[in-house]
Amino acid sequence: MLSSEKMHELPDATNEDKALPSQQFNATYAGVTLQPIPFNGVVYYPAIYAGNARLAMDDLDRKKSSGSVVFDYESDIVDLKFFIYEY
Repeated sequence: MLSSEKMHELPDATNEDKALPSQQFNATYAGVTLQPIPFNGVVYYPAIYAGNARLAMDDLDRKKSSGSVVFDYESDIVDLKFFIYEY
């Protein structure tokens, strides 16, 4: 290698682990719309009950790794860069 030639390598790597929780609530309601019921000076409203309820929980865990290397060669005559990417 001549004194004006240079060789570099630049490695880079990442590792990622993410928790992506998701919660969904679905329900159907059963009941009849009724008029308010007055009793002893207090007005009561009939309750409407959930006929079917479901809570879905999805705990997604995403793992991702990646890396890259750049080789850089430069001289008075030529300047080259090589990029290698691994996923």
